Amino acid sequence: MSLVPDPELAALRAEAGQEIQANAGLIFRHQLTFTLGEHTWEVRCGVTDPQRLKPDEQSRWRAVATERSVPFEDLRILKVRPQDRPPFPGAAAADFDDGTLEVLEYGQVSDFTGIRVGTCVLRRP
Repeated sequence: MSLVPDPELAALRAEAGQEIQANAGLIFRHQLTFTLGEHTWEVRCGVTDPQRLKPDEQSRWRAVATERSVPFEDLRILKVRPQDRPPFPGAAAADFDDGTLEVLEYGQVSDFTGIRVGTCVLRRP
């Protein structure tokens, strides 16, 4: 089954892409280096503490924390700039917020914005 091209949707996607580019400094304000073995990813990204989300979104992230056996307070939401290649799960960025930010998994890439949302854990010594 193929979808019929929708010119209105294409225009909205283009507009969303322009808005993301115009606000990239706010959305992707971290420059991080993730490593996994011999692989390295330099990315511009946004990192959000789920405790700052709305209560209904927090409940979903609490379920993720329980499923992954990590403290909810240590989960982080990672949004990698669409132009950058996201680091593989297991990759980690040292020296982030007094700890190491480790990628756990990703959701599907948004077909509207091109942004992939990742789940990370902030591991502190």
